[in-house]
Amino acid sequence: MYRGFRATYGFAPSDYQRDLRLRRARALLAEGTAPSTAAAEVGFADQTHLTRWFTRTYGVTHSEG
Repeated sequence: MYRGFRATYGFAPSDYQRDLRLRRARALLAEGTAPSTAAAEVGFADQTHLTRWFTRTYGVTHSEG
């Protein structure tokens, strides 16, 4: 299943799930949702966890983007 998913979508299921969470968090932040609320709503452990992945993925913190 893992190999099939990776072959079809180009990345691992966990990376896909994280990407979906980050996209949703980005949309919530753009709407004015507090970072801690956005993090909790999309499934990150806390705001720090969201910030770490946001920075890794987009190269800026959610407050800069």
